[in-house]
Parts: sequence; structure tokens; C-alpha cells
Amino acid sequence: MWLSEVYEIFMEAKGANRWDDERKCFVDPQGNLIVDPNMVYLKRLLQLFQLQEIRENPNYKKEMEDGIKR
Repeated sequence: MWLSEVYEIFMEAKGANRWDDERKCFVDPQGNLIVDPNMVYLKRLLQLFQLQEIRENPNYKKEMEDGIKR
């Protein structure tokens, strides 16, 4: 799933009042959490975003290495 797709889903949820700004999470029509926060693996999400960057930007790896060296 691409970051742009995730963003579209987020915007649709906000438009349908299915995003809780206070708790920063998706909710069902009754206001209950949709995703259990204990089941979200942030490390894996970050890896997926990095993979997307690598696919979209061929210079990503070099830019990251240059940033680390600074």
C-alpha cells in the first residue's frame, strides 16, 4: 500500500467523521476504536514507508546515507 493510498483513506475517514483527532485514531460510526493500539507495529510501518520512498526515489538510499554522515 502506498503512502498516497493511506492518505486518501485518512482523508475519507476525516470527511465521514470516522477519525478522532483527540485520540489520533480511526473510529467506527459509534465512536469506538477500530484498531487496537497494542496491535500496531510502528517499526514495520516505518519500514513500509521507507520501501515506498526507495521505489519512488532512486536517490533515496544515497540521500539517507549522506544524511547519516552529516
